[in-house]
Amino acid sequence: MDYSGSFYVDRDPAEVKQFISNFENVVACLPGIDSYTNNGNEFECRIRLDISSLSNSYLKHISGKMKFLFVPERDNGISVNGSGRIAGSSVSMNVKVFVEGSNEHAKVTWSAAIDYGLILKAMGSEKIKEVTDENIKRSIECLRGKISMH
Repeated sequence: MDYSGSFYVDRDPAEVKQFISNFENVVACLPGIDSYTNNGNEFECRIRLDISSLSNSYLKHISGKMKFLFVPERDNGISVNGSGRIAGSSVSMNVKVFVEGSNEHAKVTWSAAIDYGLILKAMGSEKIKEVTDENIKRSIECLRGKISMH
């Protein structure tokens, strides 16, 4: 599944790129991360995702482990590659974030490609998309707020 979007903040673009390039600054905005270990530019995370909005009376959370690799991009951006297992299924994602603008006005453009593996078949693509959309909206609002206060 592919997702993308952009948002604006009243900050210097170079400061925004520096801020989002530090996992420690953005981890609180990422959905479901219970804990993590920092290994340089690779992060091992324990994940516990709330899926109660899927209306499955028998399942409220799914959990697992993922590794994320932060890679600086040449064009004022970062790439985050993640892979692991959640609820027994292989999951992978690639997120790209680019920052552009001038003076005190930055545009942050992002895209994400997520492979949910068997989770998608087990829970249905429409329901997974709903939960993902909710998590993305919360994550972007959190990130925008953190950047604005930085």
